[in-house]
This record gives sequence, structure tokens and C-alpha cells, in this order.
Amino acid sequence: AFNEQLSPTGRVSTKGLLRRQASHAAALERARALAAGTPYRGVVGHVPDTTWTGKPEPFEWADQSLTVNSSMGGQAPKYPIGYKPTYFVYAGG
Repeated sequence: AFNEQLSPTGRVSTKGLLRRQASHAAALERARALAAGTPYRGVVGHVPDTTWTGKPEPFEWADQSLTVNSSMGGQAPKYPIGYKPTYFVYAGG
């Protein structure tokens, strides 16, 4: 389930290798969707964000506006590395 995807160590840094892996996974997903005839209109978003899972591949991809994606990513630094959220509410996509 969705909340089972969260990192057992809490929020992780997305710098370095994990950032490159997550960006590469998003680029592959964008190419896959384009080839399938279902291109993304906005940003290929990780759901939940990589900082909460510690994995470059998300539970689900989301077609997000740049504003929404930036807002979600911009909120993460408000929580320290290792912070463990109780849960996320996710309505699906």
C-alpha cells in the first residue's frame, strides 16, 4: 500500500546518486508515456516524493504542473533528514 512505500529511516537526502537515479527514472517514464501516446502535459512527479521513500522509482507517477511539483518538493526541507511522517493521505491519480 501507499504508506508502506515510505522510507523506514524517515526523510532522506535526495542529493547525489539518488537525485540522478530519480531524475533518470522520471526521464524514462516521460519517454515511455510519449511512446505509448499518453504524453505528460506537465512534470513527471514522484508520488510520494523520493525524499520520503528513498527510492528512485515511486509508488506512482503523477502528471503535475511545475507549480505543484515545486511546491511539494519545496515543503520537504521544512522537515529534517530522518523525520518520519505518521502517514500521507493520497487520493490516487
